Amino acid sequence: MVLGALGCGDDNASHDTTDPTAAGGSAENAGGAENAGGAENAGGNDSAGDARNAAGGSGKGVTGAGGGVAMGAKDAGSGTSGAGGNGAKDGSAAGMADGSPPMATSGCGKTVEAAGSHSGSMTIANAKRTYSYDIPAGYSPGDPIALTLGFHGAGGNGAQAFSWGLQVAAAKLGQKGIFVFPDGVLQGNTIGWDEKKTGVDVAFFDGLVDWAEKTFCIDANRIFVVGFSWGNDFGNTLGCYRGDKIRAINGFSGGIYNSDCGAVTPAYRATYSTPDGTDAYSQAALDKAVNHYKTAQACASTTQPISPSPCLAYDGCRKPVIYCAYPNMGHTPPPNGGKDAWDFFASFK
Repeated sequence: MVLGALGCGDDNASHDTTDPTAAGGSAENAGGAENAGGAENAGGNDSAGDARNAAGGSGKGVTGAGGGVAMGAKDAGSGTSGAGGNGAKDGSAAGMADGSPPMATSGCGKTVEAAGSHSGSMTIANAKRTYSYDIPAGYSPGDPIALTLGFHGAGGNGAQAFSWGLQVAAAKLGQKGIFVFPDGVLQGNTIGWDEKKTGVDVAFFDGLVDWAEKTFCIDANRIFVVGFSWGNDFGNTLGCYRGDKIRAINGFSGGIYNSDCGAVTPAYRATYSTPDGTDAYSQAALDKAVNHYKTAQACASTTQPISPSPCLAYDGCRKPVIYCAYPNMGHTPPPNGGKDAWDFFASFK
C-alpha cells in the first residue's frame, strides 16, 4: 500500500550531526536482503527486478504512485541552498567541476519545434522505444541549457515522471531546460528498467542523450537524472556506468544493485521514507544507496541540516551527497519533490 505523504515540515532528525546511515552501513551488504535479487552482482539485475516488483502495487511503484502528490507546488523555502557548494571541486572528469562554463553541444544553432510537450521514438536493440520531452518557452538555440531525464517507477510510463513537475519548477523560476521522460518496457512481469551494464536501457539512455545533444542546445556539463522507485534504481545504475556524463542524480525511494561502478560518481540527493512501507525496499537497502555515494565522494560521517527539512547534507564531500528521510511518508516522492529536485539540479552552474 502506498501511504499518504507527509509535509516537508516534518523534522525528525534535521539537527542530527552524526551519520544517520551508520547502522545501515554495517549491514550494507545485506541491503538487498528483502529483495530476492538484491545481491550486488551485475548479472543479478533481472532477478532483482522481478523480486522488487513482486509486491505489485505496493512494490516498485505503480503508475500514479508519484503522480498524486503536488509536485509543482510553489514552496519558496524548499530550495537546497548551499547544495552546489557542499564540497570541493572534483577534477576527476573534465568539465564536471562546480562552476564550469557551459559545454555547448552540436545542437546549438539549430531550429527546433515549438515550446511545449512532444513525443518521440527511436530504435534500440531492434525494438522501438518511446519517450516524451518538454521544450521550454523562450528556448534560444544559442544558449546551452540543462538536460534532465526522468525515470518512472514500476508499471508506469513517462507521464508519471512528467507529473513530478521539474519542468514546471524551472519555468516558475525563469530557468530553462530540456526535460525527457522515457517509457520503460516489460522486464519480467511488469514495466520497468534493465539495470545491467550492457542492458537495453543503458543503451536507451545513451541514445536519448545523443539525440538531445544533436537536436537542442544542451550544456553537456549539466545532464541530470531523476527517478522514482525502480526508476531510482536505474538512475543509480546510470550513476555507476555513466557517471562521466551525469552531473547529479535525484532519487525518490530507490536502491542500488550494481557492484562494478566506474570511477566517476555524480552528486546525489535521495529522499525516502522511514520506513518505506513496502516489502520491496528495506531500510538497509535504502541506506546502502546513500552509503555508496557517501563513500565514493569521500564524505565525512557528520551532516548539516539544509532546506527543506528533514534533509541533511554530508560534510566534506567532493560532490554533494544529501539525504532526506521522511518519517512514515510511504513509498512515494515527497510533497514538492519535483521542485526540490530541480532546486538541487539548478545549484550546479
